[in-house]
Amino acid sequence: MAETRRTLTRADAEFAKFKVLVTKADGTTEVETLVQLNITEIDFGGDATHIELPDGPLITGQTIFARGDGTTVTVADATLVSETMGYRVEETVISTPPMLGSYGVISLVSTGLKL
Repeated sequence: MAETRRTLTRADAEFAKFKVLVTKADGTTEVETLVQLNITEIDFGGDATHIELPDGPLITGQTIFARGDGTTVTVADATLVSETMGYRVEETVISTPPMLGSYGVISLVSTGLKL
């Protein structure tokens, strides 16, 4: 019986077709290739890791990918949870008008809004 390969490497013909959606620090997203991200190999095998976190999320497997500099990164198959009540928190900063000088007060008001 032939063994099934579980990795994708730069040597594979289809490697250039794989892309990653990257979320930037400002919340915008950008599609990048594995080459742009310096990823040289991805192990699709995963393992049987099962971690239940106290606030609800689950990690149901882990695997690694390798970079061109020889480092490896562990990634997880995760199930996240969300707030079932549908609340969004908005924060408003209220500051004292400039005419009051440096003795003003800055307040942070958080408001929960039902979606």
